[in-house]
Amino acid sequence: MRYLIGSALVLLGAAAAVWSPFRPWYDGRPGRDYGVGQLFDGISGNRSPIMESIMLPMIAAAILAVIGVLIRSRIAIAIGGLVVLATVVLWMIRQGQVSDGLSVQADGTGMDLGVANAWFAAVAMFLGMAVMGNPKKAKGRRRKGDTIVTPAPSSTYAPEPLPDNVHPLPDAMRRREAAPPPGVDQEQTADGRPPRFPDDRAA
Repeated sequence: MRYLIGSALVLLGAAAAVWSPFRPWYDGRPGRDYGVGQLFDGISGNRSPIMESIMLPMIAAAILAVIGVLIRSRIAIAIGGLVVLATVVLWMIRQGQVSDGLSVQADGTGMDLGVANAWFAAVAMFLGMAVMGNPKKAKGRRRKGDTIVTPAPSSTYAPEPLPDNVHPLPDAMRRREAAPPPGVDQEQTADGRPPRFPDDRAA
């Protein structure tokens, strides 16, 4: 259940990351107008092609998050969240340099919903990763109430088959050889001498 909830949060964050460049970021200007190079060189008024804008890192982050959910990799999800976070933080730094500070105004000027969507995407990815925990450890973990079934030991014993050149003795001969002869003192055989029978003559 935790993994499902965490996966839903990560996927929601991935969708918010892709959607954020289509929303206004500052003074009604959508995020897809800002080029990736402007995050490092400074914000300009030039409109960037969509595949060269901050849309590119947002798509890459969303793909990493989806792959992380599919293959149960927290590292991929973390990298996706870091990409979104780095993108929005760099943008805020560069935009603040151009605008002499960042602000949110009631008339729609300043930072707008696109920035909020980007922050939500990063937070949702990290939160989902934390909620799902470690999938590899959870897979082999025994939960409370689980029943462990062990196979019962076999009550039958199957003797190993005898070689072809070995023939077992009949039961009557086995009993006769196992029992000591009548009148034999078994204690006298402890010194290694042959047992003496009652009818033996003294040498």
